[in-house]
Amino acid sequence: MTIGRGLDEVLDAEPDAGRMVRMGALTRRRSAARSARELEYAVVDVETTGLYPGEGARICEIAVVRMRGDGTLLREFSTLVDPGLPVTGQEFHGIGASDVVGAPKAAELVGVLRGLFSGAVLVGHKLDFEGRFLASELLSAGLPGRLPGLCTLLALRSQVDLPRYSLPRACHTLSGHWPTGQHTALGDARACAQLLAELLANAPGTLRYTGPDPVELDSGEPDPGPMKPRTSYASSPSAVTLRGHPERPPAAWPR
Repeated sequence: MTIGRGLDEVLDAEPDAGRMVRMGALTRRRSAARSARELEYAVVDVETTGLYPGEGARICEIAVVRMRGDGTLLREFSTLVDPGLPVTGQEFHGIGASDVVGAPKAAELVGVLRGLFSGAVLVGHKLDFEGRFLASELLSAGLPGRLPGLCTLLALRSQVDLPRYSLPRACHTLSGHWPTGQHTALGDARACAQLLAELLANAPGTLRYTGPDPVELDSGEPDPGPMKPRTSYASSPSAVTLRGHPERPPAAWPR
């Protein structure tokens, strides 16, 4: 995720993320219907050429980590994306113009994303940011909107008292590990997925998801064409099964 200004500025600038996700939350109330550990999640992260789609910023990398609530890794997907305009923001994401040559356009990813999002809750750290870009570039290309969502930043703020809530600092404070691959879409998606798995595993009581039900999407998931991942990663089913978790087995957090 490319972030250069304060969180509130980003979230207030273009209030259209709700077209993509309907935000849910985590609670300890027993009246809530679903245990969060029983759901599946599609953790998504994007790197972008700027902060605001309405000002012309576009996605230049996207990654999705599909996982169960118990932390079991099911699938990973990552590719650079040709934004169709000059790539800016290299100081944040390190992606240059030559890196996106031959990469797919965002609209070409609708089929594979429908498959990854089907039956899952969308997750992101500052999910409104991802939601704005997904809405801007992919709703018109056929990706369904109003999908169930969960923001790990908001979930942490409601459940855990921390001095800082940024993704890398929260990971290090709670587990003792700094995330690897920071400011790459796959690295940040893996870190967010790991954080969610550990939050659900360490909660002093069952956390329940209050939000819309996951949606089964009608998708044959056609061949999306040539992908162009920025980093080498374990994408085959056998390699994902071997690793088993987004980064490592969930760590025990300090009390």
